[in-house]
Amino acid sequence: MTVNVEAKPRRMVAVDETKIKANGEWRYVWAAIEWIHDELVSAIIGERVKENSHSHT
Repeated sequence: MTVNVEAKPRRMVAVDETKIKANGEWRYVWAAIEWIHDELVSAIIGERVKENSHSHT
């Protein structure tokens, strides 16, 4: 799944990467947020996380 919004100049964008467990499998999730206006710029749910590449903290 990929979400993209209208391309326009942005001053402050924060990008976050995290891992979630969905349907028993770990997946990467990336989100870009224009934080002055609290607007989601882009979100991507990526491939499965390899078994030994995540920690349970």
